[in-house]
Amino acid sequence: MLKKIFSAIAAGLKAIGRLVGGVVTAPFRALDAVLGGGSDVPPLPAATPETEDVPAPAKTEDMTKVYAEVALAVMQWCVESLTADAPAPMPANMPRKIAAWLPGLTREECFALGCAELSAISAHIRSYELVRGVRSVRPLERAEWPPEPRPAPDSGGFVTFPADGADSTLSAEAEVL
Repeated sequence: MLKKIFSAIAAGLKAIGRLVGGVVTAPFRALDAVLGGGSDVPPLPAATPETEDVPAPAKTEDMTKVYAEVALAVMQWCVESLTADAPAPMPANMPRKIAAWLPGLTREECFALGCAELSAISAHIRSYELVRGVRSVRPLERAEWPPEPRPAPDSGGFVTFPADGADSTLSAEAEVL
């Protein structure tokens, strides 16, 4: 409703502007006709009711929401790739420029994007401010991730399994850290 009111006010102001412009330029057009001069510029077409009702072009959509959605999709792709330990399949709704960039990222770059905030990823996609350690958005060759090094079973990692024949129960004399 409010949009229609503003549209009607704008149309009225345009009509007044055309009327005032015609009145102001009338003496100059009469003088031009008396002196026999002609201009190379054709006269403006007369306004008709059909041309007055043409709606103004729509404002461009605020792209902030679109970039936030793309940033979320990039973050999800990076997390899925890290979970699968290989570049994940590309979602169908990913923009072409981003789809040509993502498969070329290394494991470390995916980790950096997976840990970044959505606003930082959005800024990186728009090339406003790059995320540290991640190459800018451009077509990249598909990267092959080498297998992630895994600790050997008896290397003393976080979880160790008792050797064969060893008692697997905890004793009361076990040293407490």
